[in-house]
Amino acid sequence: MRIFEAFPQDTQHILATFISIALVTLAGCGGGGGDSVSANAPPAPIVPAVGEMTLLAGTVGGVGSADGAAGRFNQPTGLATDTSGNVYVADTSNHTIRKITASGVITLAGKAGVAGYADGVGAAALFSSPLGVAVDLAGNVYVADAANSAIRKITPAGLVTTVAGTAGVPGNVDGTGAAARFSELKAITVDTNGTLFVAEYNQIRKITPAGFVTTLATGFESLISLAVDRAGNVYAVDSGASLIKKITPSGAVTAFAGTITPPNSISQSGFADGGLGVAKFGRPAGITAHSDGTLYVLDNSRIRKVTLDGVVNSLPVNKSDGTRFIFPETISAGLAIAIDGNIFVAAPTENVIRKVTPNLSVVDIAGSPVVSGNADGTGAAARFSGIGALTLDANSNIIAMDASNNAIRKVTPAGVVTTRASNVHPRPDLIRQGAGPEFLRGLAVDSAGAVLLADTAFHVIRRIGLDGVTTIVAGTTWPDGVRSNGFVGTITGASKPVGVAVDSAGALFVPDGEIIRKVTTSGVDSILSCTNLPTCVAAGKPIDAITIDKADIIYAAQAGVIFKITPSAVSSTLAGGATSRLTNGTGANASFGAIRAMAADNAGNLFIADTSNNAVRKVTPAGVVTTLAGAPGAIGVVLGPLPGSLTAPAGIAVDAAGMLYVSSENAVLKIKP
Repeated sequence: MRIFEAFPQDTQHILATFISIALVTLAGCGGGGGDSVSANAPPAPIVPAVGEMTLLAGTVGGVGSADGAAGRFNQPTGLATDTSGNVYVADTSNHTIRKITASGVITLAGKAGVAGYADGVGAAALFSSPLGVAVDLAGNVYVADAANSAIRKITPAGLVTTVAGTAGVPGNVDGTGAAARFSELKAITVDTNGTLFVAEYNQIRKITPAGFVTTLATGFESLISLAVDRAGNVYAVDSGASLIKKITPSGAVTAFAGTITPPNSISQSGFADGGLGVAKFGRPAGITAHSDGTLYVLDNSRIRKVTLDGVVNSLPVNKSDGTRFIFPETISAGLAIAIDGNIFVAAPTENVIRKVTPNLSVVDIAGSPVVSGNADGTGAAARFSGIGALTLDANSNIIAMDASNNAIRKVTPAGVVTTRASNVHPRPDLIRQGAGPEFLRGLAVDSAGAVLLADTAFHVIRRIGLDGVTTIVAGTTWPDGVRSNGFVGTITGASKPVGVAVDSAGALFVPDGEIIRKVTTSGVDSILSCTNLPTCVAAGKPIDAITIDKADIIYAAQAGVIFKITPSAVSSTLAGGATSRLTNGTGANASFGAIRAMAADNAGNLFIADTSNNAVRKVTPAGVVTTLAGAPGAIGVVLGPLPGSLTAPAGIAVDAAGMLYVSSENAVLKIKP
């Protein structure tokens, strides 16, 4: 087996001269220049209990699958309410059905992060991209299970069965139960008699309580959502026509609200209140019917009210709270109204459920929207955007790569955040386009307190001194539009230095594709590869992360395997290699996902940001692998007792006392193993 690609001796060459800077006495703030906190009243360090994860600084929010008081969602779409005021959510990308009660979010059925098809109870049942949800008067929940092309039922006891359709067999066939076929399911609603109405892309199907499926109406342009009134009339959002259409129990279809588009002309979309032929809709999405027959439509970040005679009026609710849109503009958003007049809106892009009260106040009732920014402060008052790699300075301050802000931030043990350096990358336009976390992958701090940054896009190692001045200490920047080969222009293969580590002598170790480059303080470049390491695995796999412990032992992650390399270049496999995605165990019996970062403590334990598994893993010197925090599928940061939950941890560091620091979402978390 091979780990690093073997390179001929004549391909090795000298990197750019390593710029050494005289040692600087570190200030009490740990190398942050003039950004120290007053010594007269220093904030107390945040110390979690053993087996606990706490927030050190920043904000958590966004995608998740957690139950509880706040809850987390992953693209919630369809909504429905029952007679008790509970809200039911089709949590589409979590593949689950959720219930929001007065005490918080509960997962009714499905397994977060696992798409599939299975009837059963609770987590034993599987869904695949559910888009619509409805609740009958008996408390049964019905689901338009889109990717499975089936209609599912969840009883109040949590039992999931298939009402109609056959999973994985799409089509357009009427019939009873499994004999029916559906395609492109979009939405579902239920009337007071328990009759279901299902929207497909261009038609509406009717399912009786006995499970008999018939086609009610066809000829729609692009159906999005359905509602039904007490008389059995169905109202459909035909997004392609920018109309609300009414379908009688006999199947007669008429335009109910909006402006009819003449044949062969541009759709009459826009924004205008008024009656039929005057009112216009822009991007109509969810629709819901109050018990009095009044309709409400979510349209282009507005809520529109449609009276019994089809007159449209926009509710005077603000579009934005100044920092974000309070109503989603996506056409996959859901809408539901309770008997007390509260309107509920699913915001799939923000992963929150909002409530609009009858007096038009708007509140988030579940979920946690992403809050990003660029602000210094303490704890949750600080703001990051695209936080990734972490390292520690000599005074146990966290040094963080705030990639999308193109800045290096410092976080004290008390959670005080200051900006160590701004504009650290020469192409902020690329950073702001969302590539920042991928461009700026690895961090280290040298003995002078300077920050070393692996710039993957520009193929160099940058050094940011205490004075904020940035220099290139290894590699050569490629000219715009030119694809050079290698770290300095001649090694075969495109170089992407995804990390950097510093040993006790100040030498840099940089993963460069399948090899490790060593650059001494005098600028001498050498290579660790299969030519001089005894333990190797298959070539063709790049190194994903690197770290060095206090004994100058190198740890490299490659293709799910952790390798250990001593200062004398004796290499061995520490852990990893099993075929499953996340497996705890010893040595080759353990497995990892995509490893983004690693850190070693003073006892020789290795801690791993197992990014694709949403987990933090521990590897002992004997190669025993355990999971400390997070788990696959349990995305979204959940603080408190371990294992909690994480979202794609990107950076990790460990201090002399064994305290772990992890970057996840827009926050730095603190973990006491």
